[in-house]
Amino acid sequence: MREIVDFKYRELGKDELNNKKHSHNNCYEMLQIWSGEGIIMVKDRLYPIKKGSVYFINGVDIHCSAPKNPDEYIRSKIVISSEYVNRIADLTECLEVINDLFIRNGGTCIELDQHEAAIIDEELLKIADSLNENTLYTNVNVATSIFKIFAYAHSHKNSYNPALTNKISDVLKYINKNIERKITLREICDYAHFSKYYLCHVFKETIGMTIFDYILFRRLSIAKKKLLYTNMQIADIAMSSGFSSFAYFSKVFRLYEGITPSKFRKMNKKRIASE
Repeated sequence: MREIVDFKYRELGKDELNNKKHSHNNCYEMLQIWSGEGIIMVKDRLYPIKKGSVYFINGVDIHCSAPKNPDEYIRSKIVISSEYVNRIADLTECLEVINDLFIRNGGTCIELDQHEAAIIDEELLKIADSLNENTLYTNVNVATSIFKIFAYAHSHKNSYNPALTNKISDVLKYINKNIERKITLREICDYAHFSKYYLCHVFKETIGMTIFDYILFRRLSIAKKKLLYTNMQIADIAMSSGFSSFAYFSKVFRLYEGITPSKFRKMNKKRIASE
């Protein structure tokens, strides 16, 4: 099923993307955790890795899973075409559900009890079975299970798990509040009341990337969203996303995306959606 970009059911052990900044253009990602400790970073939020919790992530936003012990990390994961999901959501008049789960704030985390988590797990197992069987009914069965998960999770939105609050989460928020302008390491250290060495060490240990990598990839995520969801001029997108010049933005964009910003927009342009 080509709409499913990646699917793993109850996978144990290290993932090649653990502790690595990444994004998925035109995709939504959902994780359900069954064992392990650590954090999941989405956009400017840190969520604890917690058994039974389900994480909904807008793939275009930079995100990262950082389990403390990858050998004990058990999770189910599905990465699915956002165009496919949005098309079905439009037909079934539930785009608001998708916006709540994936678009606003770059995603969210829902904490479920054992019984509630088992309901999500059962639908994920059905998806695994349907994909393995690959019959005439696979597509409809997979779509049914996916939207059952979305509907059930959204109906438990009062169980949204708040993001962690600590010094690093404060640093993330500060960076994102000031992302459109030049941000120096000295400035961040002064804000956090950390030495440069300590801040860089703790940030890398917590997030799995350097501060400047995080800033760069957040700016790229913001720019990609504007390319996808707005009609802004590309030069204006570059400057409003925090890049020092259009030339630098184009160079970095081509380096990490493999194509120019204009080609990216032409290939991936979708309907405008709210942030």
